[in-house]
Amino acid sequence: MTRIGPPGSSKGNGAIMDDDRAGGVSSDGVFYGLAAVSRQADVFSRGSLVLTYELLRKAEPQLALLVRNIVHGPALQNQASRAAETRGGSLQKSDLNNDHFRVVLEGKQVRAIVEALARHREIKETGSGNAVLAQSLIEDWAALAQQMIKKLSGKVG
Repeated sequence: MTRIGPPGSSKGNGAIMDDDRAGGVSSDGVFYGLAAVSRQADVFSRGSLVLTYELLRKAEPQLALLVRNIVHGPALQNQASRAAETRGGSLQKSDLNNDHFRVVLEGKQVRAIVEALARHREIKETGSGNAVLAQSLIEDWAALAQQMIKKLSGKVG
């Protein structure tokens, strides 16, 4: 068992979870442990999705729109936003920057995003800020592609 919440806390957010769910998403869509969730290949932060959109929107507007639509969909709820809802509070704008989204796209779409980001990286000067951002995003999207391949090979094999 793992206790989630402030150290030494036995109340409030100190929910007890099974170890296999700690750092994951519960069945009701609340995620626990930001670091563990952000390591899931199909979970992207709002910032990553917005940056992907910005880098793709001129060269690949249709792909950019797909990414933008993800941000306008339902976010995974974290413990802070869930607590604000139960207290009847509303989320502040800064809370939106902490949002994470589960990305569900087709393999061809993910491949096209990686390829478009790679073209963007090649156009920009090596070592420039945009090239570094593009490389980081390529790694995130490539990790999603690898996860999709593993799932597919698991079903086929």
